[in-house]
Amino acid sequence: MAIKRNAQCSCGSGNKVKKCCGNIRQATFLNEDPLRLYQLASEYANQGQVGIAEAAYRQAISINPGFAEACTNLGNLLTASSRCEEALRFFNQAIAASPTLLQAWIGKAIALHHTMQLDEAMQANRQALLISNACPIAHNNLGNVLRDMGRFDLAEQSYRSAIAIQPDYATAYSNLLLAETQLMKSTPEALLEEARGYDRMIRAQASPYESWKSLPRSGEPLRVGLVSADFHGHPVGYFLDGILSELAKHKRIKIFLYSNRQYADDVTKRLQANCHKWLQVHGLSDKALAQQIHDDAIHILVDLSGHTGFNRLPVFAWRPAPLQLTWLGYFGTTGLSSIDYLLADELTLPISMESGFTERIWRMPTTRLCFTAPHYDLPVGPLPALRNGYITFGCFNDLAKINTSVISLWAQVMTLVPNSRLMLKSRHFAHSALVSETLNRFSYQGIDPNRIACHEYSSREDYLRAYSQVDIALDPFPYPGGTTTAEALWMGIPVLTMTGTCFLARQGVGLLTNAGLVDWIADGPDDYIQKSAKHATDLVCLSQLRARLRKQVLESPIFNSRQFALDFEAALWGMCHQRRLVLID
Repeated sequence: MAIKRNAQCSCGSGNKVKKCCGNIRQATFLNEDPLRLYQLASEYANQGQVGIAEAAYRQAISINPGFAEACTNLGNLLTASSRCEEALRFFNQAIAASPTLLQAWIGKAIALHHTMQLDEAMQANRQALLISNACPIAHNNLGNVLRDMGRFDLAEQSYRSAIAIQPDYATAYSNLLLAETQLMKSTPEALLEEARGYDRMIRAQASPYESWKSLPRSGEPLRVGLVSADFHGHPVGYFLDGILSELAKHKRIKIFLYSNRQYADDVTKRLQANCHKWLQVHGLSDKALAQQIHDDAIHILVDLSGHTGFNRLPVFAWRPAPLQLTWLGYFGTTGLSSIDYLLADELTLPISMESGFTERIWRMPTTRLCFTAPHYDLPVGPLPALRNGYITFGCFNDLAKINTSVISLWAQVMTLVPNSRLMLKSRHFAHSALVSETLNRFSYQGIDPNRIACHEYSSREDYLRAYSQVDIALDPFPYPGGTTTAEALWMGIPVLTMTGTCFLARQGVGLLTNAGLVDWIADGPDDYIQKSAKHATDLVCLSQLRARLRKQVLESPIFNSRQFALDFEAALWGMCHQRRLVLID
């Protein structure tokens, strides 16, 4: 049976598809047997040749529109490339042809989740579980939806169901630990034991290296590998941007970026420009990625994800580098005995909290977080209250952080500050059902819905510009903002935060202390209410603070990339010396 493996593009050039104009959807294959086209597409997809795989799936479907498996696989490819609305059309086509096809319902649920159609995503996952309640992926995915809805207790149950079915399901185990960390109901001891259970599970699947190609040598550059799926317009990317730029100037550290996601934007390009080597590792097995890192002779391997999405923590169990640490993207212990250090500071992780971590804590001199100033020419405008005649509070954090306790306290703040308004901005508000639900939650607390404005996410520039309508930002709790706090401060907006009792809950304390805004840190709910009223009623001081705040924070440790890069470099060398890894000539 003849198969034209290198299909020609329909642009008329006669070139092979993968090297031509990108018009791959119209590519044709000599073989017109749908099943063989499906098999061919699957082969290309497994090889990472997504464009040709898409073309083959489309041709198979055009010949046989009821080919449910081809529709499902094409939907999965489209979802992976963020074309979720188009993907949903093919998932629905698959389900129409085969209503009990489990993978079609799973794919549909994921696409719905990505487009923040959370209720519909929950229903699709539950339909998948009706077809097979023994499907760990469906339980895990349902947990992800519930977590995004702020229903952390139910999310935890779903993750536990997935792990009960498949005990070595590392992704579900990570999701469970993330949900428990965000829920903050477990004791530090219980969380630590749960994290150690994850470590035991992934260690059983790894064969750790016991020797390495090189060790750090005094006077030579350190070879540092950063592992993440978030080297783009994401909080991790925003915090890294300026730091890598400064490290590149020093040339005392060679940065290797191991990217676990096939996505790129302007932030990605800047990070690539400031690293020694960029590697796309999505699709590599843990063993293969560990081998790549080992072959690159990395001295220090840095996890930037913790138990967040698309992490590669199992690779660290292979110990491909002589020294390994975790930093930036997660706010708890990884539990991994193979990760030597966690980078923190004394404000967010006091000595009294160290017992909840398997990692040794290395504290930076001032801050563990250093933000990169946005690349936009956006001036700080005058205080909105002066023209509006009322205070506008704001919160641009993810809706999942705005729990019942937060809404109850904010309602008390708004009651104490007459005529005040609240502006919320979140990706969730693209869907009217979530807007209505949020307004109803405030209404239940006695707040007129007309005092609440819910805005969906927009481009980053427009998102930042929206701060011109806000007088005071309110930090949620016990899960405060990080990126949103830094962005608000850069836009001249002071943030009111609450002191927390764990690493995650103290991020606001670290940022505001370093920004010189200690008076904006509340000791508890009552202090939060009183401080909000105090600041809201002194418009002169609020206006003066707004006028100077950007300059103040740009000169503070949380925006000083140059100093942070020096401190970071010193920390890495300090760890190497403490572990007696440095070779001295």
